[in-house]
Amino acid sequence: MDVKIRPVTLDDAEGVLEVLNSVVQERKHSSFDRILTVEEERQFIASLGERSGFFVAELEGRIIGFQTIEPFAAYTPAMDHVGIMGTFVHADFRGQGIGHQLAEASFKFAQEKGYEKVVIYVRAGNKAAQEFYQNLGFVPKGTLEKQVKIDGEYDDEIVMEMFLEVEEKAEAKEEVKAEKEVIVRRAKRRDIPAITVIMNGLLGEGTFTEDDVMQKIFEKAYWVAVGEKAGGLAGWQAENLVACIDEFYVYPPGYWEEIGGPLLETIEAEAYELSCEVSIIFIDNYHPQEALEFFANHGYERQELEDLIKIWREVASEFMTEGRFLMLRKLREKRIMQPL
Repeated sequence: MDVKIRPVTLDDAEGVLEVLNSVVQERKHSSFDRILTVEEERQFIASLGERSGFFVAELEGRIIGFQTIEPFAAYTPAMDHVGIMGTFVHADFRGQGIGHQLAEASFKFAQEKGYEKVVIYVRAGNKAAQEFYQNLGFVPKGTLEKQVKIDGEYDDEIVMEMFLEVEEKAEAKEEVKAEKEVIVRRAKRRDIPAITVIMNGLLGEGTFTEDDVMQKIFEKAYWVAVGEKAGGLAGWQAENLVACIDEFYVYPPGYWEEIGGPLLETIEAEAYELSCEVSIIFIDNYHPQEALEFFANHGYERQELEDLIKIWREVASEFMTEGRFLMLRKLREKRIMQPL
């Protein structure tokens, strides 16, 4: 799907409204509760300031989604470093990586404009949006009870935040990682050729094309580990206090501890920050015996799906396929009990 991400223009008002009003009509994904007019939308676009980003996703001339990032508070310069984000994708195009592509443009804009932190409010009933933002790196920070009331029905809102890497911090991190000779970071579009090589090297030549890989990295969080002699890749997501790692590659084989170790530790640290109770790795046929020993050395134990407690079992069952088994490690001694 050839989607173009670009800044909004005044001529986009009608297309933007088609998306926005379609979401408003669903009555469950947004705090907007009334249909807007084209003129209202044109006025909003025209009013955007220098530090307001508004990006649209365009497919064959049709706008199918958009994302905004604006100053969190206009009444004080003390919050100039904080932005607030909003994302809208037409129902026909959700789950296809559109939001991730928009976020790539928004985060680049935010860093260029001096934002250090981004805040988002998500309706508690919109679980898909919460998962989307968590995969981007947002962390839930609290709940505003009965914050939204539409058609007489209340809904809470979840407050989430994410800190952007400022240039100085990013450089410092790269220096520390360089000392370890392995750099671990989020997968980016420029990594797609290398990721394709790693996957095909382990699963068989021709298993994935670069287009296939592009779609995958927009669907969930991917981290890459880059070393002098080898590389690694892991795909994972957090859901209801459970971190599920359903892809974990080290290529060429033989570098599991050198490459896999930093990669696994980075994912576990982020999963812990997302309040996950456990980390589950799903083992497939491409994992050699060395991989199983590696995971075991890092505290993972083989478990049967039916033996897991209910909430963990429900999440893990979504990832189980024929021939797979799982290995689990607790990230916390005490359970949080209440899913976010």
